[in-house]
Amino acid sequence: MTVSKDDAQSINNLNPGNQLYQVGTNLRLALDGGARNIRNLEYVRWVDGSKSVSGDGKDPDTAFKTITEGITWLNTVSGKGATLLIKPGFYIEKADEVPTLSASDCLIQALGLPEDTVWFGSGANGSVVAATDDLLTILGGNNAVLGLGMYVHKDDKACIVFDDTGAGYAGSFNLIQGCLFSPQAQDGMGYCIKYVGGNTNWIFNNVFMGAKTAGILINSQVGNPVRNRIENNQFIGTAIGVQITSANYNTLVKDNWFSAGSQSGEDMTNAIVISAGMTAGKVTFAGNYFEQSAANDISDSKAGGSVIEMNNFNGA
Repeated sequence: MTVSKDDAQSINNLNPGNQLYQVGTNLRLALDGGARNIRNLEYVRWVDGSKSVSGDGKDPDTAFKTITEGITWLNTVSGKGATLLIKPGFYIEKADEVPTLSASDCLIQALGLPEDTVWFGSGANGSVVAATDDLLTILGGNNAVLGLGMYVHKDDKACIVFDDTGAGYAGSFNLIQGCLFSPQAQDGMGYCIKYVGGNTNWIFNNVFMGAKTAGILINSQVGNPVRNRIENNQFIGTAIGVQITSANYNTLVKDNWFSAGSQSGEDMTNAIVISAGMTAGKVTFAGNYFEQSAANDISDSKAGGSVIEMNNFNGA
């Protein structure tokens, strides 16, 4: 089946936050005469952890065996609309061997449900050992991670880090959607998602369960996080739901559900924490639902600058 240029253009014109990426012959948006047109199968690779031997990833029969190999390949085709399709499986991979995603314009798509397609950051391949690094650091932009289950085994590490150490718009304009962040072992995890800078990243429709430190940490390293959107997520039993510890500009935390339900022995102590060090910009909290969420639903140590409106503090 051939997809027309008009069909491809209509796909590309969709709002990125709601874009429907289609698997198979419709998954073709590639470069054509300098214009982004249809994803070409040349830039689609497969991952299948059930394979005994890793292949070149070009089709399901010759799939990569690890997601790590897939990320390595994505970095070689930056800007070409590359797609990594991950078949269901439990991928226990050494976190410090996963390369930083420096590429742009990439789609990482799980083909099963998040609880069926799990990427587990460990200290050793194939076995549960304390990780010595974060799992996936994103330095590139305009990337999407959809439908994965993600976990990193050890406190103070993160499943995903947005990194702006490259300055400019590094670690920006990325979409994380439909993922499940959940601990699978005693140590739990420090963070599900961590910002060390990064601008206009969208965190939509994810579930965060049981993080021992915080579900999402917004920090800064080189530049300040700007215009990030955290919407329609569910936080269950994370010690802190969203934590903001340094200057940022115009963060939106909207329509999220914070619940104190225990996961791996962890209860939510604060749904949202804004530290005194957050000295610039503002945070807007709107339409969030706090379901007996914590001792403090919103703990704001910053003097002014936050907008809190139309939230539901049920059971607070």
